[in-house]
Amino acid sequence: MAKISIKVIILIILALSVVAGGFYYFYYYQAQENYLIPGVPYYGFYNHFFDADSTLVTSVADILGYWGDEVDLPALFSMFAPADDKEGNLVYPTTLQLQKFFQERGYETYRWASNQPGGEINEIKKFVNQDKKIPVIVYQKRSFVSDNQRRAFRVVIGLSDHDKKVTVHDYTFGNNFQISYADFNKMFLTDARAVLAVWPTSDLNQKIKGPNYSATYPGRLAVMDKMGDYLIRPSDMYFASLNKDYINALKMLQEFISDEKFNSLPPVYRLYFNAFLARVFLYLNQPDKAIETITNRVLPLNSSLDEPYDGWTEQLSYFKNNNYSRASLAYPYYVLGLAYIAEGDKELARKNFEEALKINPDSKLAQEALQQLK
Repeated sequence: MAKISIKVIILIILALSVVAGGFYYFYYYQAQENYLIPGVPYYGFYNHFFDADSTLVTSVADILGYWGDEVDLPALFSMFAPADDKEGNLVYPTTLQLQKFFQERGYETYRWASNQPGGEINEIKKFVNQDKKIPVIVYQKRSFVSDNQRRAFRVVIGLSDHDKKVTVHDYTFGNNFQISYADFNKMFLTDARAVLAVWPTSDLNQKIKGPNYSATYPGRLAVMDKMGDYLIRPSDMYFASLNKDYINALKMLQEFISDEKFNSLPPVYRLYFNAFLARVFLYLNQPDKAIETITNRVLPLNSSLDEPYDGWTEQLSYFKNNNYSRASLAYPYYVLGLAYIAEGDKELARKNFEEALKINPDSKLAQEALQQLK
């Protein structure tokens, strides 16, 4: 067999190198991204708490608002409310259901999901870049504390390979919140790693306004940097109460309210959680403590509801003028009415149920309570 010349060997090696390089480039290479999509709105706790107390709802609203589509927060809140399964457990919507929602609304979608770590950032780069400008919804842990497994949605609006950081709109950590690549990857759940990108079809594009790229992001509020993990704690109290673990719910509520950060919250938020505390006292058959809590902690807050509060984007007049706020402001009187029933004073109970209905005429709780007193 004739000897292969050195020149041929070199040509073969070069050819193989080109093929290998092309293969790597096509399958593995990702362009460097250092881009923040302009104009993605933020619908989070700090300006829409009573309209959308849900990381899912706010993430959907961020996307719809970005594309210039209609955002109806109460409708979304009702649409994506958790449902009970056969065992009585709450079941929350998944990225598959979100994908179906967007498709039915006229959007193209791309969903990536995996049970194995790796590839998350690269999947996001396919959309969060200067060419496509498509923010994506990610399904992760709600908290950055490693032992907190509460699940949540957030919206990725930017990536920086230079700083190795992801920028997100997060319900409780605020707008333009930056997370390192390493921490961001740790935030994905081991059994449910998902990324969802949506963009309007050509037909839908004719009906909606489209992105407002001239919109600038507001700076992060000072409260956002200290309240994130603190604001996650109410969900634990809520689930303890749903599971009728009232002793644990009471303990968590008292710790939450006694924390110095509680006084940094708007008065209407403090009102709501003190009323929740009173309700738990009732569950524990302690109506006297419920009455004391409403009388001494809740009702005095009514006098400050119209005052501005430092460090927040909305004034309390906003909270007093939407349906969810009216429900929250009426709730203490409903709880007080229940407490007086437990004390045997039906007349005072009736007066408080009527007061609840003055504030929120749609309160089914107060309506039903009054009917039972007849």
